[in-house]
Amino acid sequence: VTFNAARVPATETDPQVLIDLSDLGDPFWNSVDNGGGNIRCKESGGVTALPRQVIFCNTSNRTGYFWGKPASVSALANTPIEIHVEDGASEPAFTDTSNGRNAVWPQYDRIYHLNDLLDSTGNFDLAASGAPTLGNDTSFPGGLGTIFDGLDDYLSAAGQDYGTIDSTIQIWVKGDAN
Repeated sequence: VTFNAARVPATETDPQVLIDLSDLGDPFWNSVDNGGGNIRCKESGGVTALPRQVIFCNTSNRTGYFWGKPASVSALANTPIEIHVEDGASEPAFTDTSNGRNAVWPQYDRIYHLNDLLDSTGNFDLAASGAPTLGNDTSFPGGLGTIFDGLDDYLSAAGQDYGTIDSTIQIWVKGDAN
């Protein structure tokens, strides 16, 4: 994957980048495991591992997304990163500083993709009430969202107090046509 410098307004250090796996070809799909546990992200040259988080990877319909974290994306020169499929590899531990999910999001207090109840930073997992359908909206950008029935569904991070900390919350919502 190459990030085109002409489309990068300013050089970014330690960005999170979303990769749409459906853009990858047959060599990738013929070797990746369903779920994507054997996907690795590396700097150009294939030696230095980069943190990554697979949101989902469905080999039967060749779809998926993952977040990678290159050291930088340049506005001056194209920035390549490599996506590898490692035979026999399994999903790295969340805390793995080379490949693990938590290393993608170190500057955040919590990140929820809502394909499950896990916090991608490893700090505060969610609890579900009612009957939300987790990970069932594949049309949503970035992966599998959650469907709420509009009756009694909600998610909570019980016991978590934001106190007086300045916070920003970003939520992507896709409304029902009805």
